[in-house]
Amino acid sequence: VDAGAKQVEIKIGDYGMESVVVTDNGSGISPEHYQAATLRHYTSKLQSFNDLASVLSYGFRGEALNSLCSVSDVVITTRTKDQSAATELTYDHMGQLLSQKPTAHRVGTSVTFSNLFSNLPVRREEFHRHSKKEFTRLQEVLQSYALIRSDVRFTVSHTTKAGKMRKML
Repeated sequence: VDAGAKQVEIKIGDYGMESVVVTDNGSGISPEHYQAATLRHYTSKLQSFNDLASVLSYGFRGEALNSLCSVSDVVITTRTKDQSAATELTYDHMGQLLSQKPTAHRVGTSVTFSNLFSNLPVRREEFHRHSKKEFTRLQEVLQSYALIRSDVRFTVSHTTKAGKMRKML
C-alpha cells in the first residue's frame, strides 16, 4: 500500500501452513534494493535521520520481510514501470539474496512465503494446532485494512489442502 498499490491480492494455502502469496500493483522494488530488501533494519524510506519526522507509512518492509525469511522460504517477484521484465528473487533464512532470474510479472510485487516454521519444528506443530484460529485473526486484520483503506481493493482467497478455493474478502 505504501508503494502506491490500488489492488492487493492475498492467496492463502491451507490456513497458511502451505503458503501465503501477497501481490500488489504498486511501484515495485528497484533493482538497487534487491540485495538489502529483506535485511533487518533496512528501509528505502529514510535517507537521513531527519526523515524520521515525516514518515507517513505502515512500517518498514525490511523488518517484515526479514522476519518472514527467518521462519519460511521467501521468494519475491517484482517489476517497476521502467523494467521490461520482472525479476524473481530468492532469499535465505538470514535475508540474504540467493538468486535472481528474469520472469514474467505485471508492474508491482508478489511476496510468497511457504513452509512457515519448517526450520522450527515445535513452533510449526504449534502453528498447525492453532492454524484455524490464527487464520481467523488474519481475516480480522485484513478486513480492518480494507475498511480503513477504501481506496485500495483487497482480495483474499483461501485454498484448502483438498484444493477447494474460497474467496474471503
